[in-house]
Amino acid sequence: MTCDSPGDYSPPLVFRHVPTGTTELLVSMVDEDKTSPQGDPLIHWVEWKIPPTSAGLTEHVKPDQAREGLNDLHEATYVGPCPPPGQTHHYRFTLLALSKSLNLPYGSAVRTVLQAAKPFVLDTATFVAAYHRRTLVRRERLVVIDLSSARALVLRLWPARQLPPLASQPGCSW
Repeated sequence: MTCDSPGDYSPPLVFRHVPTGTTELLVSMVDEDKTSPQGDPLIHWVEWKIPPTSAGLTEHVKPDQAREGLNDLHEATYVGPCPPPGQTHHYRFTLLALSKSLNLPYGSAVRTVLQAAKPFVLDTATFVAAYHRRTLVRRERLVVIDLSSARALVLRLWPARQLPPLASQPGCSW
């Protein structure tokens, strides 16, 4: 579900209270903290032609008739959250209930799909999920063992170029 997962698969989603008159559903995921080449939030995923009778989407399963758009990362598939290490990004998931089916081919540009859907939106549901990507520990880092705490062993990671003087490290006797 994220770039750090064993597989970057679309998440399971549950749909409820789909309004009467819906002919298809559309789901999107947008990174609110990253700017696209167009200057607006980066679109990771748009999937449409989801049947209105669908109870949701299963993880990593696209309904047979559903189509995915070409996202801002130049892929016609789900691309999960992937903020830079140590940062948190907010991902807005939106479900649109459409009164008319979109007749756009698989791989259409996501902004084209969203623009085509606008006049047919019956209802919208949105939620925002935050994803914090852990800081990666690189091989050039040094682990300094701090024994200053009587009951705890604390490991501190220092970038190799920013090491404090060894004399200032508690527990260092050399």
